[in-house]
Amino acid sequence: MRLSSLIFVGMILLLGSNFALANRSVRLITVGPGDAVWEKFGHNMIEIASDPAYGEDVVFNWGLFDFNQPHFIGRFIQGKMLYTMAALRSEPTLEEYRAQNRSILVQELDLTDQEIDRLIALCEWNRLPENRDYRYDYFRDNCSTRVRDALDRATQGRVHQLLAGQPTPRSMTYRDHSIRLTQESFWLSIGIDFALGPSCDRVLDQWDEAFLPERLADFVKPMVRTSWSASDSTRPPGSVSVPDRSWLMLLIGVIWAGGILGLERWGNKVLRRVGIGLTVAWWVLATIGGIFMLYVWVLTDHTAGYANQNLLHFSPLSLVILLSWGMSRFGWSGRTSSFLVGMVGVTVFLSVLGLGLKVGGILSQANLHFILLALPMNGVSGLTVLRSIGLLKA
Repeated sequence: MRLSSLIFVGMILLLGSNFALANRSVRLITVGPGDAVWEKFGHNMIEIASDPAYGEDVVFNWGLFDFNQPHFIGRFIQGKMLYTMAALRSEPTLEEYRAQNRSILVQELDLTDQEIDRLIALCEWNRLPENRDYRYDYFRDNCSTRVRDALDRATQGRVHQLLAGQPTPRSMTYRDHSIRLTQESFWLSIGIDFALGPSCDRVLDQWDEAFLPERLADFVKPMVRTSWSASDSTRPPGSVSVPDRSWLMLLIGVIWAGGILGLERWGNKVLRRVGIGLTVAWWVLATIGGIFMLYVWVLTDHTAGYANQNLLHFSPLSLVILLSWGMSRFGWSGRTSSFLVGMVGVTVFLSVLGLGLKVGGILSQANLHFILLALPMNGVSGLTVLRSIGLLKA
């Protein structure tokens, strides 16, 4: 082949390579909610498209975990669950989400070649065996914050500059979003609400609210070149509002406490025993709730549950009351009865104090609805305990 032909072929190959690089793109893939508990908040990934180094489109996914990983249950309970990042083929991955009837939004980001290079290098480093696992946190270190942070590093702070300090459309908190997105499962929603502490009641800016994939997709729109739907879902749209359960909790507390009082005052012997059973049920519930919150705070890494102010109303002292009450009912009186009076008094006092500090603005946790349930129950159940052992007249 003549020299001129070699030069021509070389130019064609060089132009072809440059053309392929010029067509590279970075896409933010946002997947809608699914059926499982861990799918309620949605999911997102970074896709690298048309890069000849991969041969096909790939997604970098920080949302992988394995039920069979060593000590999975223990890690979950302790707040030390490991998630994994991996590179996956795009089309089979997206097809799995389509099969689950989950929506898929694709946003092609307006990044320079240098930013794409930095992003790929960061992702490739992150998926090395020694770097791919990370300690998952529901709000501050999850699949969406990992995507946000990777894009921010690749763009040298452009994402943080765009989102940090910017107000969100509805001024919500971590608690608000958790309740909003799980409210169709009542008991799950109540449980999450009960377990979250005051750190989850700070109003979020756009940077923090990007822990939700759908929010990150909304907030990075100024960086989006083009977008399209890769899959529609027949699921009903999620609620944008947070349910107010204050009246419901107050109603439950008043009916439960009123039922105990009514059975005690007007019931026959059998019905009064039913009232005692309802009282025991409350102290058991308060015991379980109090020990659970204390365990989360003292013995786990679930920081979202630390310093939970519901401890003032669902006290671990309820267990002491139950045990002392049982001893007194079996005839072990004297000091036991005096101790029981003290424990009941302290428990009711803490609940009243919690309400006062809440109304006075000193305690900031959004737990008024739980106070409205617990306060009448602590008061009435305490009176019932003391009456049942003859320390107060019915």
